Amino acid sequence: MYMKLHALVSKFGKDNVYIGTSNDTSGPKSPFTFNEKKKIATTMFGIPQSHFVNIKNPYKPVEILKSFDGKTT
Repeated sequence: MYMKLHALVSKFGKDNVYIGTSNDTSGPKSPFTFNEKKKIATTMFGIPQSHFVNIKNPYKPVEILKSFDGKTT
């Protein structure tokens, strides 16, 4: 998680990084809750709290995509 966030912030800047992540902690690769991930990223990388969206499935973020027109975005 840390390396990916560092790479994103380095490439795009902290104000241009948006995160869609779940609250699922059931697997060994996801030990943190949504709020814990949000706190880590905002504290360590300066990503604004408003740039975080709690979604059910990070691989199909319908909560985010429904706000955009797929033909123009």
